[in-house]
Amino acid sequence: MCFTTGWKYFTALDNWLSWTTIIATIVFLLPFNNLPCLNNWRAGWIAAALGCFSSIGIYFIMFSEVIITLLKVVLILCIFLMAFSSAFNITLANTPGFKDRDVYPLTSLSMMLGEFNYIDTFTTGANDPFAIDGYCIMFLFFLVMPLALMNFLTGIAVGDIETVRAGAYISKISIFIDKSYLMEIRFPRSVQRKWQKLKHTVYPNKPEGTVWKKVKKVLVGSEEELIKRYLDTGKADHVDETDELKSLIKKQSSQITKLHDLQKQQQDLIKQMADHLHMDYRLDSFSVAESEITTRAGH
Repeated sequence: MCFTTGWKYFTALDNWLSWTTIIATIVFLLPFNNLPCLNNWRAGWIAAALGCFSSIGIYFIMFSEVIITLLKVVLILCIFLMAFSSAFNITLANTPGFKDRDVYPLTSLSMMLGEFNYIDTFTTGANDPFAIDGYCIMFLFFLVMPLALMNFLTGIAVGDIETVRAGAYISKISIFIDKSYLMEIRFPRSVQRKWQKLKHTVYPNKPEGTVWKKVKKVLVGSEEELIKRYLDTGKADHVDETDELKSLIKKQSSQITKLHDLQKQQQDLIKQMADHLHMDYRLDSFSVAESEITTRAGH
């Protein structure tokens, strides 16, 4: 597949995860017949963690889309975090965690996640000159960071989960089809003819036979339901596109009507000019360009 796709093979995240899982598994198993050491156990937990992604591919695609969306708003988080961190560093300079040698942005980040430590931070009396300032900044921090910004990030992360779920399923199918096609074209024709499946029969009313299929249908949903949900969510977009197309056609029809009226005015003007010059004419009522005007006196 690497030779087939070229450099695009190295731009896919799932390929890197697959190679990392394979290498970590080999490191964990080597050397054989020996007890694993520290590095072997480290490679073992990496292989065990990454090996689960193939079985939860839909949710991994959903997770990656949520991460990409969150990365777009990291700049807002960093701006607020640095602003409050600098303010706490000035007003709470004698408090551990906000001193000059401490990494006080991490302290502010932990406070945003819920670890306020209010008693030890704001009631010790170590920052009496800026006590009122500290309380004002604390009130603004509690109002902006844990409440407003965290709810904003949660809303972005959640979004329309059904749409993301159906879209992730379609994306997984498209990725699987692309990989299957790239692997298939590398096989000889004789092998393809031997293993080619000419037909596939689907029984929609037949109940699911295995327990795993039933569990998968409950957790993920059947293929027909996911595809139908994906198509239903796209109906709104199709309606918007249809309305836009209708408005464009209506605008063009009005422009054509104006051009037709202008053409009639020009035809009337040409008729008046011909009558004034005592010229015989034969004027086409549909096109001025195809009109014929002949003079009475000749050429």
